[in-house]
Amino acid sequence: MLNEKMFQLIQLLKRGHSPLTSGMLAQQLKLSARTCKRYIAELIPLLEQHGARILSDKTGYRLEIIDAARFEAFLQEKTKVFEFSENNGELQFGILKSLLVNPTISQSEMIDQLFISRSTLNKLMVEVKKTLKENGILLANRPYYGYYIVGDEVDIRNFMVKTLFVTASFLSAEPELLARMPFALSRSVSQICQILKAEGIPPEEDLVHYCLKYLMVSLCRIQGGAQLRLSLPSLSETLQPAVQRAASAILDLFCGPLVINDEERLYFASIIGNRTPLPPDEALASADWLRELVDDMLNNILNLCKVDFRSDAKLRKALMTHLYASFSRYYLKATLPNPLMTLIKSQYVEAYNYSLIGCEMLKEKHHLAINDDDIGYIALHFAAALEKDRAAMLCRTVIVCGSGIGTSELIRLRLSRKIPQLVIQDVLASYELPDFSAIDVDFIITTVPLPAGNNPLPSILISPMVTSEDIHKIEFMIHNYSSLQYLRSLFREELFFPAVEGKTKAEALDFLTASMVETGLISEAFATAIKEREAMSSTEITETVAIPHCFLSVPIDTMLAVGILKEPVMWGRSRVQLLFIGIINPAVKKNKCVFPMIYRLIQDPEKVQRLTRQTEADTFLRILFESIETE
Repeated sequence: MLNEKMFQLIQLLKRGHSPLTSGMLAQQLKLSARTCKRYIAELIPLLEQHGARILSDKTGYRLEIIDAARFEAFLQEKTKVFEFSENNGELQFGILKSLLVNPTISQSEMIDQLFISRSTLNKLMVEVKKTLKENGILLANRPYYGYYIVGDEVDIRNFMVKTLFVTASFLSAEPELLARMPFALSRSVSQICQILKAEGIPPEEDLVHYCLKYLMVSLCRIQGGAQLRLSLPSLSETLQPAVQRAASAILDLFCGPLVINDEERLYFASIIGNRTPLPPDEALASADWLRELVDDMLNNILNLCKVDFRSDAKLRKALMTHLYASFSRYYLKATLPNPLMTLIKSQYVEAYNYSLIGCEMLKEKHHLAINDDDIGYIALHFAAALEKDRAAMLCRTVIVCGSGIGTSELIRLRLSRKIPQLVIQDVLASYELPDFSAIDVDFIITTVPLPAGNNPLPSILISPMVTSEDIHKIEFMIHNYSSLQYLRSLFREELFFPAVEGKTKAEALDFLTASMVETGLISEAFATAIKEREAMSSTEITETVAIPHCFLSVPIDTMLAVGILKEPVMWGRSRVQLLFIGIINPAVKKNKCVFPMIYRLIQDPEKVQRLTRQTEADTFLRILFESIETE
């Protein structure tokens, strides 16, 4: 039976101007020579039935067409079968590579390279054009000239790095790109390492490979006549002199006779600077422009959220250090992938929102385009600042003990060492059982059973020896019980919507927020705030779940709504069907647990699927909480 590789083999033989050996065929088809020979043996009788035959001699294989009409009819029939199969993505990738590596390329050249028809190429070009547009690049076509790409040169180079280097290794570069390089990769690594060492820059493997990727892409573009047009008078101020010297030395060594202008040198220096150690504190202290950026960020957060970070010296220094290191990356649109984005968006929602609001000011006032990945990194600095308020969030308890003072103090000491987040306010003898309603704690730890009926607080019974199992039970109580109880209290039956309409994210949000307003529990202002927050950055936290929300400084009751879409819709990068919608009052410290707990509750994909099928609020909540409460 004819398969796709066999069909491509026929096309290669048809287009071959001279005989092709099994090795040559194997290389182009990415098969073994043995497999090629087997395919040829199978093709010989098949082609003889359709107006052609395969001939072979010492020089290789060639195709002889006996009946052109019959053979072309056979090819047309098989083209319909094999083109636009599951290999569509690979074909589109092949077109993208050709467009990126070559200044221009004609339809005929791409057809010959990919073994496809003109009509198929035209169909594929629709998706290729869409992909390029999503990355800020336009596809152009001129008669007698061919296809070529148009766009901001920085956007093009960033896209080339992302597309041509599909793995972490620079050795994954396409052969077409490697063929254009005036140097050998085998020596390049050691040479770059020597230059970096000479300037006191640690030649870490990631940095060296990062340099090589951008170097190869830059040379390819320069050879094709592309030129950078940067207007960055302050960029050079943010790059250490050692970094600029290293960049120029690398370019001079590898670029040969090519003329490298100052903008190219500054661009390449910024590439190195994004991965090098930070400058000394004195450099930060004298950077007035950097202090202004941080001031604007924190003032914007204060104005919109009524949360004041301005006196936090540690946070200010962290933000200045981060912005200093990343300044060139913002202007050059370079990306630094953040593998922690899902975790940050789910576990540090409050911090992420502060980062969003601060970065929005940088965009509006300073025209710094900060991407989602870097907003996530900045959010970690705000998360660290918020952790300093942790003392107010620690779990408070009293210990009720049936033994003597010595045993009581031993229990206190052991628990304090093992569980630092536990605040033990008092140790009480069992005969001193108080009025529990007057105790301001989160739960009680006791070594004796407490009388039933007079204790409205949750309690946990432990051994006077405080075993490892006791420690586990207390940690479970701290991490889960109070948070789960609070989280459960935030859900409103009136805000459970099991059949949300919408074919797009915007339509689903419009339907959902309108339904929420109709209940009378939220106002139009909150509905608008939810949509505005979502527009800043997508809120999906798993492949099927998103958490649209808003943080407002006005006094509000925190509420959670649930929306189940009739059909999944694209929500950022995922197809989402289950929504948890939060109206969050940031002044309530307990609200810090809301989104991390939701994230924990929806980790099981099978459980999420069950949730999306529910039509009753109480059943939905029972399934949502059932597994975690029985751990």
